[in-house]
Amino acid sequence: MNKFDFYKELYFQEISRKDKLDNSVSTPITIISAVIASIYFLISNFEFNIEIILSVVFLVLMGLTILFLIISIIQLLILYNNLSSGHKYSYFPFVTDLDKYDSDLQRYYEEIGEDKNLEHLEYQNYLKSNTIKHVDFNTVTNDSRSLTLYKSKRNILFTLLFLFLSLIPFGINYINKPEKIKKIELINSTNSLDTDNIH
Repeated sequence: MNKFDFYKELYFQEISRKDKLDNSVSTPITIISAVIASIYFLISNFEFNIEIILSVVFLVLMGLTILFLIISIIQLLILYNNLSSGHKYSYFPFVTDLDKYDSDLQRYYEEIGEDKNLEHLEYQNYLKSNTIKHVDFNTVTNDSRSLTLYKSKRNILFTLLFLFLSLIPFGINYINKPEKIKKIELINSTNSLDTDNIH
């Protein structure tokens, strides 16, 4: 493998990394959706007037859950689209531009009467230097996005940890929750029979 082939492989490797990072948000989004539904269920079914300390512990744990959830959502937005500005990647010019550059080089070397191999060598160096530039730029972008993905996953784990811990006060609260007394009114309706009509 020559140097240019090696750089070219690195270039396509970074483009592949970009696609994988774009697709890496689906699982965290599924988990976040489940967490949001769980938070709603726990808060709406917690009886806050039973015991103050238990309610405070539950609210603190819920607050931490929501805090880490918000942080992880923001990090996912940064990972996917850099909030709203998008991620910048470096690519090769259009093939027509590359072909024009090659044609201009050929014409130049024909005009000055130099060896055609020099033109070929210069064009190869141009492609190689551009490949190196694109690989470096894309590697920095992908490394930054990978770090953001790692941080988001870590914060999702903290979110799940505090969510599971909040199940302890929720469970105690649920066990001690007074049963709601339902009033049932029985209405005694009797059909009155007209005894005069009975023969």
